[in-house]
Amino acid sequence: MTNKPQNSFNSEELDCCNQLPRRGIITEKLVAESQIVSEESIKVLREFEEIEEDN
Repeated sequence: MTNKPQNSFNSEELDCCNQLPRRGIITEKLVAESQIVSEESIKVLREFEEIEEDN
């Protein structure tokens, strides 16, 4: 066991707990933005396919 004071452990635990909601928000944003990127990538792919078909 380390020789950290008890309030130091409590502070670290609070920091960790405070980060959990933020991580959830970041995860939600990542999922939403990944969906947008995926949709845009499909649009670009279709445009390239159309160009290929025209040639």
